[in-house]
Amino acid sequence: MNLSIETIARQTLTRIDPQRKHLAECGLKDDTWTVTLVDATETKCDAIVQTERGTYEVSINATAPGCTCKDREYRSSVTCKHIAAVCFYLLGTTTPAAPETFTCGEKVQLRGISSRVGTVRCVSEFISVDWPALGRRPACTNAHTRVELERARP
Repeated sequence: MNLSIETIARQTLTRIDPQRKHLAECGLKDDTWTVTLVDATETKCDAIVQTERGTYEVSINATAPGCTCKDREYRSSVTCKHIAAVCFYLLGTTTPAAPETFTCGEKVQLRGISSRVGTVRCVSEFISVDWPALGRRPACTNAHTRVELERARP
């Protein structure tokens, strides 16, 4: 009995760590990532994932998902964020978000540290925050848990 591509996608998502799923979810939600199906049948799918950092070829099937990214190449036991993006695309959904305590665009800071204020970029199981450059620290985007963050104080 062959598994459907939807079942394969659901099973594959259970093997992807939460931070990689979060990155894929945010990329799809804010439209910085696109997924283009190249070939899809009831039991396999080949797709192209375009991100702000590059273009990756992804294959989803019952035996083993594949991707042309460096993460997958160097850590073959890891299922990458590009594979997660294709799975979300196939299912027409992203991971169910926990109750939102922060909203996109809201100003936040690390709990107890008021010297650096960032902007929420995406909210799901994790919260992506765009942090501006500060002193020698360059600007960056990091994923945080709700416990790590608090609303920025004026």
